[in-house]
Parts: sequence; structure tokens; C-alpha cells
Amino acid sequence: MKKIGLILGLLLLIVSNSYAGHGVERGMVEIKDQGKLESIISKFLSKKLRSCALGISNESFTVESVKVENVRVDQGIIDTYYTIDLSYDAFKQDMISNDVTVKVLDADFDNWRDYEEKLSSEISFDRNGLCK
Repeated sequence: MKKIGLILGLLLLIVSNSYAGHGVERGMVEIKDQGKLESIISKFLSKKLRSCALGISNESFTVESVKVENVRVDQGIIDTYYTIDLSYDAFKQDMISNDVTVKVLDADFDNWRDYEEKLSSEISFDRNGLCK
């Protein structure tokens, strides 16, 4: 009977430690956008901004402003450029913050299997140099 209890206890311990926590998938960071971004752009940023985060549990990026610019490239082809200003907050022993500006290009192509494949990003401003 003790062995069964021990086995059940170990299984519970293993299962409870297998979650990433805070509702964020592994390899992603939390983006708080208050509806300012399309969900696909927010998901794309949460993967790309992982290199700008410290990898601790209490961290997030908050979207401060979004500027959208449509550029006509060719006959009927319009690329969309997003300039997104974000603030980064993390709580370790003290508050760590950073300001980041990211430019995202949404290229107007139809031959992509997944929408995220046509997105590209560039970090144009990193106040504290945390982005690798």
C-alpha cells in the first residue's frame, strides 16, 4: 500500500512540474497588447522577442504604441510595415525594465503555407542592450 502511495505521489509531482506556467508556451514570452495588435502578429512577436528577455517567470512585454504603414510595392501588391514600441518589465530581486522598438514586415505574398512564414522582424531600438 505504501508503494502505491509513493508511486502516485511521484506521478503527481512529475505531472505538476511539466507545465510552462503563466499560460505562456515554452520558447515564448508574454505580450500584453490590449487589443492593439492582430493576434498573429502578437504570437509572432512573443517568439521573436524571446532573445530580448531574461528567461524568468515574472516578465512581459507591454505594447505602448503601434504605427502601421502600407507601402505599394508593385501592381496590387501592398506590404504592411508595423513599427511597435514595447516596454519590458521583469521582477527578479528588483525591477528590470527596457524599451524596445521592433519593425515587422508583413509581405504581401500568397505562396506561403503558414501566415507567420511571410513575417519578418528587425529590432531597431534597444535601450539597455538586452536583445541578443
